[in-house]
Amino acid sequence: MLTELLVACMLATAAAQSVGPRILGGTSAAAGQYGHTVVIRLNHMSMCGGSILNNRFVLTAGHCFYDFRLNVNYNCVTTFLVFLSRGMPASNFSIQYGTTKNSIGAMAPNVILVKKVIIHPYYQPENPRKNDLSILELQQPIVFSRWVQPVVLPGVYDRTPAGAVAVLTGWGRTSNIGRMVIDLQAVDIRVYSDEDCQRIHGTVNNENHICAGSPDEGKMQCKGDSGGPLILGKVQIGVVSWSKKPCGLPGYPGVFVKLSSYVLWIKHVIGDDTSTNHCGNPLFQEVYQKIWNFFH
Repeated sequence: MLTELLVACMLATAAAQSVGPRILGGTSAAAGQYGHTVVIRLNHMSMCGGSILNNRFVLTAGHCFYDFRLNVNYNCVTTFLVFLSRGMPASNFSIQYGTTKNSIGAMAPNVILVKKVIIHPYYQPENPRKNDLSILELQQPIVFSRWVQPVVLPGVYDRTPAGAVAVLTGWGRTSNIGRMVIDLQAVDIRVYSDEDCQRIHGTVNNENHICAGSPDEGKMQCKGDSGGPLILGKVQIGVVSWSKKPCGLPGYPGVFVKLSSYVLWIKHVIGDDTSTNHCGNPLFQEVYQKIWNFFH
């Protein structure tokens, strides 16, 4: 009972923050659509979205888990934060996949418990939330099918053209006073140029962030969409990070993590790193990407 009260208080606190986990203007997805999207839950309560990296790992936002950092341990060897078996164990969290219905309760189908929460080692919780990523390792493998498949990650050098139309999916609120919805929502939104993104929001870093949304048309993310995927064609280019409140504020697009800047770190964590030993080092990857971004 005490744990449930604590969790409820923490969720309420996160909801009250000016920049937090938050689809407006979307439509309900048809069964079998967007099989890469998952809902992340804490003790059967929906909290964030995510995307399937492979059958054992899910990608989401770092801030979805940072506020639950009770008794975490910093591992200097592997350089990431993990949840221990005391305080707030990783198994308190789960993902639900392979459905467009956000089922509530312990009997929901296709639910897998989380084994480990890996927050980006350089995540900064202060706005504008630099490196706002986390990866969930699952206790059991996801069963792939015609309808359930992992996302395609971008290349390190990929750049998204301004004006491109991407798809955002999630179970977040459809209005500022609503609640997370049952049916998965999808909406087409416009990608902004790096220059416009920085001009509008000021604090964003074009190396780490990408802006997208159609706020003047009432189309963008809202509370509960955090961690969800932004897809261009078949490639995931972003992860929902933050936005100005209230949702859909005219003139202010949503801010996403720019995945092309983190591909090497992601592949290193999930064991899909095919580079040489020194290039597989996360610190080397970050320095390399900073140099590339500077000259491009």
